[in-house]
Amino acid sequence: SYNQAPFLEETLRSVLAQGYPRLEYLVIDGGSTDGSVEIIERYAAHLAGWVSERDRGQSDAINKGFQRATGEIVAWINSDDTFCPGALHAQVGYLLERPDVDVVYGDCLYTDPAGRPVQTAYGRPFSQQELLRFTIPYQPTVFMRRAAMERAGGLDPDYHYAMDSEYWLRLHATGARFAYNPRLIATYRLHASSKTMAGTAKMHADWERLI
Repeated sequence: SYNQAPFLEETLRSVLAQGYPRLEYLVIDGGSTDGSVEIIERYAAHLAGWVSERDRGQSDAINKGFQRATGEIVAWINSDDTFCPGALHAQVGYLLERPDVDVVYGDCLYTDPAGRPVQTAYGRPFSQQELLRFTIPYQPTVFMRRAAMERAGGLDPDYHYAMDSEYWLRLHATGARFAYNPRLIATYRLHASSKTMAGTAKMHADWERLI
């Protein structure tokens, strides 16, 4: 999270309302100055930990969370997105029932700045060819086994827009097995200040470098 106060509480509540019994929820804030810290403090009793400090960007912040987390299954969600009801049970349950799968992803609902539905983004059954075409898993729907992450390492802090694309490719290159769970897992908010909307040219430069 970084200066996402208008959306942050909805994200926090969507995670805490999952009703998942063994949730370890960490919040990594990049030193926000917009009231985000006060929001996080209100929920601190329900968190496994939180920090608000300057970092090297989104990838660096996510890696901090990975390093502090102790769970066997790990996911991250950005502070302008939300989990749909039952998301944790669905994705964690999928991995627990299928020990041959390392990474599971699902469908995502695009919403407007107010959280109203815009369009459902459906995932596709996994294939290496689709991954190399950047038909990539929708990031907020992805849950991963820690063992696969340890083989691949953390996110690359030199990527600020395509860090998830780079990470899926690296996970696959290091032997991770992907699977698609066809159900709605998360929402992805489209708004003017989001990196995806505001930094299209930089995002394409990241992708070209990755290719």
